[in-house]
Amino acid sequence: MAGISTSKVGIISSYKAVMARQSTYWSKIKANRESLGSAMSQTRSTLASVSTAFASAQADRISGLSNLAAQAGLDRINAARKAQSETMLKQIDGAQASIDKAKIEAELKQRYYVYTLPAVQLVDTEA
Repeated sequence: MAGISTSKVGIISSYKAVMARQSTYWSKIKANRESLGSAMSQTRSTLASVSTAFASAQADRISGLSNLAAQAGLDRINAARKAQSETMLKQIDGAQASIDKAKIEAELKQRYYVYTLPAVQLVDTEA
């Protein structure tokens, strides 16, 4: 019986040793798992902030491009308006010049009368 009890003690002690090792392995696996979970959570957080930054940059780029396109459109409209107004001003200046010329001619006709003498034959007095 002594051999059996020794073997029982040996089995129990080896069982306890195996269980202790398994417990140690289990705690190591658990610690690694928690570490991986923490790292993954941190990575997700970092990726979310990077994604937010990229989305913000893209939105800013789109907004900037639309502002540039709108400004280019306004520049074209202003250039067309300016060209049209210059054309209109030239026409107005031409019409005003014609009016001024006509007024001057009318005033000259009213102030000055041109008298013409009837055509007279010149007589040669030396003959």
